[in-house]
Amino acid sequence: MDSALRICFVHNLNLDAPFGATLRGIALLRALNELGTVDIVKVSGDEGEDISEPSRWSEGIHYVLHSPQAFLPVAREPQKGLWSRHRLTSFVQTLLQPQPSPALPWSSQLPVPESYDLVWTNDWPANRVGASIPARARVWDMVDYALYGDTDAAGPGIALSDVPALGLRRVLGNRLRRMSHRQEYTSHAALVDHCALSHAGEATRSGISPLTEIPNAYPFAPEPSSIEPTHHRLPHVLFVGGFTYPPNREGMDWFLAEVWPLVEHRVPRAELHIVGDAGHATYGTGAGAVHVHDRVGDLTPLLATASISVAPLLAGTGSRLKILESWAHGVPVVSTSIGASGLNAHPGENILIADTAHDFADAIAQLLDDPRLATRIAAKGLETFVRDHSQQRIDADVARVVQQVLGGTSGHAQ
Repeated sequence: MDSALRICFVHNLNLDAPFGATLRGIALLRALNELGTVDIVKVSGDEGEDISEPSRWSEGIHYVLHSPQAFLPVAREPQKGLWSRHRLTSFVQTLLQPQPSPALPWSSQLPVPESYDLVWTNDWPANRVGASIPARARVWDMVDYALYGDTDAAGPGIALSDVPALGLRRVLGNRLRRMSHRQEYTSHAALVDHCALSHAGEATRSGISPLTEIPNAYPFAPEPSSIEPTHHRLPHVLFVGGFTYPPNREGMDWFLAEVWPLVEHRVPRAELHIVGDAGHATYGTGAGAVHVHDRVGDLTPLLATASISVAPLLAGTGSRLKILESWAHGVPVVSTSIGASGLNAHPGENILIADTAHDFADAIAQLLDDPRLATRIAAKGLETFVRDHSQQRIDADVARVVQQVLGGTSGHAQ
C-alpha cells in the first residue's frame, strides 16, 4: 500500500464523545491513518461558518462544514398525473422509479487538494457531501443496513404474521417503510465505488455491490494484562446505552420491571448501574441498589469494577458495541438473543443468552455466585473480541478494501 495516499474521511460524528457509532468511526479513522495522510471533514447540521484547523485525530486538516441541508430528506421531483395526488400511489411510484441521491457541494471557502486518492464517508449526510469532493475512489460506510421500520414495534422488521397483534395498518406501514429504506440505501450506494457495513447479513437482499463486511470495533481496548480478574470485582451489574434509542429504553423498562426484582431476591448484595444519554430524564437518579448515570466521560472505572454487563434488548439490529466494550474489558455478558445478534456469540461459551425474565435473572445470579464460570465466560469473550473486533482486525479489513478500490475503480468517482 502506498504510504503517500491522500485520504479524506467525511463524517457527521462527535469524535470527542466516543460512544455508540462514534466508536466505529474512530476505529475506521485510525485504520485509514495507517495508510496515508488523512484530512477530516465533519458535516454539521448547525448553522455557522465553515472552518478548518489542524486535526487532533490525524496528520491532516480537520474541516467543519455547516450543511444543514445534508440532513434533510432527499428532495425528489414531484410525480405528475392525476393519481400522484394519492399518497400511497405517489409512494409506490417513487419506489418503482428511484432517483439517485443528489450530491451536495461542499464549501468553496475551505481549501481542498486538487484531488484525493480516496474519500471515505459514513452515514447519509456525509456521503452526500463526500460525493462532491474530487477523488479517485469512494467508499461509503453504511454502518448498519437495518430494514426494521419501527425500532420500537417488533425488532428487525414486522412480519405479516404480526397482523393479529399489531393490526393491518401498522404492519403494512412497516413493510412500506422497509421498502423505502432499501431504496434510499441503493440510491446512496450509487454515489460510491464500494460499500462497507458492520454486518453483511443485514444487506443480503439489497442488491448493493460491491460490499464488504467490516465488523464494529472498540478502539480503546485496554491491554489484557491490565484487566482486573473477575473474582476481584464488585457485585455490580452494568448496562450502557443511550435512552433516546427506543430499543435501549424498551429493554431497560423490561429489565427493571421483570428481571431486576428477581436478581435482588436471589443476590441481595447486587447493585445495578445504568449509564447512557437521557438516563436521568428517563429513570431519575435511581433508588436503593439501582444507580442511574447520564453519559459519563470515561466508562473505564465502571467497566473495571463491574462483575457483569447486560444487553436486555428486545428489538433493534446491528451488532452491539456495548457487548464489544464489555468483552474488551473482560466483563462477562448476559444478553437476549436479539441483543447478541450480529456477533459471534456462542451461548455458554463467550456469553450467556436468556430470553425470559427468570432465565435472565438466573444467568446473572450464576455469574455472581460462580467466579469460575464468570472467569471462563469473560476470557472467551475477550478472545472473541481480539479475533473479530480489535483495532488490528479493523486495520487489516480497511487496508484490503482500500487496496481493492484503488486497484480498479468502478467509474462512479470523478
